[in-house]
Amino acid sequence: MNQQRTLRGRSNLATTMNDNNDGQIMSASASFIPLNEEMFASTIQSNYSDIQINRESIIFIWLDLKILSTSIFIGALRAINHTVRTYTDVLTCLNESKTFKEKIFFISSSSNEELIAAMNNIDNIEAIFVLHSDINSIKGNYHKLLGIFTQQEELIRILKETLDKFQQIQLERFIFEQDNIFLWLQLWKEELTNRKIPTNNKSDFVEMARDYYRSNPRRIRIIDEFDRTYRPKETLHWCVDKPFPSYLLQHAFIFCQPEELNFCRFLIADASRLIQQQSKRTGSLQLYRGMKLPSKLLESFEMHTGKIMCACGFFTCTKSRTIALELVSSSGYRSDLSSVLFKIDCDASVKLVEVSTENRSSIVIFDVGTTFHIIYINRGTTSIIKLKAVPDEGKKMAREYKDNHKGETIKTMLDQLLTSPKQRLSPSSKQSSSPLSEFIHSSSLSSQNIDR
Repeated sequence: MNQQRTLRGRSNLATTMNDNNDGQIMSASASFIPLNEEMFASTIQSNYSDIQINRESIIFIWLDLKILSTSIFIGALRAINHTVRTYTDVLTCLNESKTFKEKIFFISSSSNEELIAAMNNIDNIEAIFVLHSDINSIKGNYHKLLGIFTQQEELIRILKETLDKFQQIQLERFIFEQDNIFLWLQLWKEELTNRKIPTNNKSDFVEMARDYYRSNPRRIRIIDEFDRTYRPKETLHWCVDKPFPSYLLQHAFIFCQPEELNFCRFLIADASRLIQQQSKRTGSLQLYRGMKLPSKLLESFEMHTGKIMCACGFFTCTKSRTIALELVSSSGYRSDLSSVLFKIDCDASVKLVEVSTENRSSIVIFDVGTTFHIIYINRGTTSIIKLKAVPDEGKKMAREYKDNHKGETIKTMLDQLLTSPKQRLSPSSKQSSSPLSEFIHSSSLSSQNIDR
């Protein structure tokens, strides 16, 4: 006889579990979920979402071995993060997770320890969440595992909170002066400043965005608002405070995508011009940024003490040391990351602007490609990285590179700098261990035979 248990959240979300000889199958009852119609926009039936080209920096991967997917659950995931890829095969999920360059939030219906351990070792997986009826089903200690959830509602809530925190304390790419990408960004910024922006750049950008987000009603509404109301004087609010177009900008800068950046040229040019015009200070200033960094990145800062670096894209900070420290001292995030407080000295010549955001206190924004001198790093419970803004250094390096490559066009130089060496295979790319191989084999035979 089948046993039926109903797990209820704090609102009306209900998940019904049927236990029988074939395993466990969960399904969400739509009649109990008070969600908007837009949640139904994306019903996923295959191993992949309808989004084959990703233009955002974060991917949700949902490994669904128990056939839990409903349009409501997938819609709830996509309401948090646009790109959601669903898999029903373990091996395909593992192999493709290693190929994505974006950060991954991995959500699994299985609590198999070998699977969790394998995912925990993939570099670009940022966080792991398990949807399972037994909260004690995983015994090991995995620093990327942020929770085992019996209810979809609680999982969705924690996913959103974690994503918000990640975007504040982790989502940044730093590049150092010896990196080809460093010079590429400095040259690209100079070329942006000197080159005329096509008059149809905004309309082309909006058309591309409408096509990319065509199945996401929330994004489409923001795009429509942007198309109607955008003014250059408001560009910084759009670039740092709205899901659109800020997420597209982040991806274009973090992964140095020329095609994506070309769509956004008018936005970046308007923002840079606004920063130059509104930066009116007479004295020096100290700014702060609280982050959680992998130990390898912190070691890179130590190795480059005395050198020049920059962030990819617009670099945001705060005037409040307290606010910056609150970000890095909050618990509940990955224990393997190092708490870091950036202290940034700026003299009156440094161009920056302060803006108010919808969800946070005011932030200070540096222009794209602003360069910083790494003065020192003090290790501790919260490590201190002391920087000094030196924007002219980046321009100087770009000029020197051009002088050494006379006769070459800007496009040729940019293409050469963007050509990266063949990527090294990470340890996670090795053949699966025996227990995981057995799990993959059993799950491929029948996903309904997995009861853990």
